[in-house]
Order: sequence, then structure tokens, then C-alpha cells
Amino acid sequence: MGRLPRKKQDIDNAAIELFATKGLAKTSIRDVSAKAGVTEGALYRHYKSKNQMAWELYCKEVHSFSQGLKELIKQDVEPAEKLSRCIEYLYKYYDENPIRFSFILLTQHGFPEEQLLDEENNPNDIVIREVSSLFINVSISDHKVLAAMLMGAILQPIIMHRYGRIEKSVTAYIEDVASICRKMITT
Repeated sequence: MGRLPRKKQDIDNAAIELFATKGLAKTSIRDVSAKAGVTEGALYRHYKSKNQMAWELYCKEVHSFSQGLKELIKQDVEPAEKLSRCIEYLYKYYDENPIRFSFILLTQHGFPEEQLLDEENNPNDIVIREVSSLFINVSISDHKVLAAMLMGAILQPIIMHRYGRIEKSVTAYIEDVASICRKMITT
């Protein structure tokens, strides 16, 4: 009985790595089972299909990531400081979990529209809610647009790092990115 949880973890880790590096569409059940060192039958004991596996793993990873983000947002600090802490959390999370973060970031667009995350755990919705509640005096009238602009400014260095366009760790740029984002919310 002790073997099943370890095997499932092997399957999950293999799937996340393959989905993050090859993409959801280009990864097969055979790829996952080979990387995990299990038979396809063993994989099917845990998941009905590749898509079900990907969705469950995606939800689990996003939930784990979102819990830390929600804890930061609960802190009673100035909005600019909260923003800086969130950027630091995001960059350190990516630095410590590049495959898992890439899986979250790159796989999110591979699921059917009806499989959207609930608003409570969706990082996009978390940011939109926070922007709407804190930055009401910003010159941009649509807080969803401001949230999108902030997420773009924050996430693009991670994406460029992921594809080898930025060599230094993104954590080296926390203060630079935070400074630019603070300017975005104070104008």
C-alpha cells in the first residue's frame, strides 16, 4: 500500500514536468508513464485521461500557489508594500519551483472554457479583486485593465527567463519591477 502514493507522486511529477516543457497537446500518456517509470495501466488507475490528469494537477498547483498569495494580500500594510511583497513571493516561488510555475503559467490556456477555476482560487481574480479594492484612485477607470497591466509587467520577466532571454534569476529584479509597478498604481 505504501507504493501507490509514491507512484502517484512520480506520475504527478512526471506529468507536470512534461506539460511544462513539451506542452499539454504534445504530451502523451505514454510519455508520462515512461518518464514516471510506470505502465500506462498504472497511470490509468489514478486518472481517467490525460486531460483529467492535467486539470487535477493544474487545480492542485494553482491552489497551492494561490494560498500563499492570499495570505500576503490579507496583510495590513500599505498597498505599495503589499504589491512589493507579492512580487517577491511570485519571483521566489518561480525561482524555487520553475517547473511547477511554468506548468501553471503555460498550461492555463490549454483547458476548455467550461473548466475555469473558481474566482476564490484563480490568481487572476485574486489580483483583480485586490486592485479593485485598493487602487480606487488610479487614473485607469477599469480596474481589470490595471490588473492586466500589473500582471503583464510582473510576469513578463518570468516568461523571458523561462525562454532564456534573461539569464540572471528573476529575484535579482524584484526591486526594479516593484518600483515600476508602484509607479503604475500611484499615478
